Amino acid sequence: MLKTCQLIVPLVIAFLLVATQTVDADKKHSKKYSKETNEPHYQQIANEKYEPEIRNLQRPFRLAKLNLIWAKAQNRLTESKIKSLYMELKIHDKEEIAWKQLNSQHKDKDGLKENELRQKLIGIMSSYDLLEHFEDTQDKEKTKPYKKFHDPEERHKNKSLFKDKN
Repeated sequence: MLKTCQLIVPLVIAFLLVATQTVDADKKHSKKYSKETNEPHYQQIANEKYEPEIRNLQRPFRLAKLNLIWAKAQNRLTESKIKSLYMELKIHDKEEIAWKQLNSQHKDKDGLKENELRQKLIGIMSSYDLLEHFEDTQDKEKTKPYKKFHDPEERHKNKSLFKDKN
């Protein structure tokens, strides 16, 4: 019995030492979320400024027509004009997306908002001398007319070609 007590006492002491060290380690780890620990890292992040090179952005807008204008402008405009054009096109992009949502809900039946957006885009393009690239779209002779895929006349022609497949 005495030998058992002599073995148990050192084991209990060793266990208590390990337990207290674990508690101390937990206290050290509990400070990793404290303000004092994270303040230097936060200051470093707050001082960083993210300014991408606007000239090198590829397709920054959701609308393809604005990305086309952007691609033309990247080669022609100075850095300050590119920044202001970027901001104007970003705003216009959001307005066009909002208009598309309105149009899908049939709330712009007269097309007033669509016309306003079109005139605004033409104004933006003319203020940055980018309108000359896109004037061909206004000429009816240079653009191909839209042809319906399921045109009744076309269906009739296709049936007449294969008389055995009625």
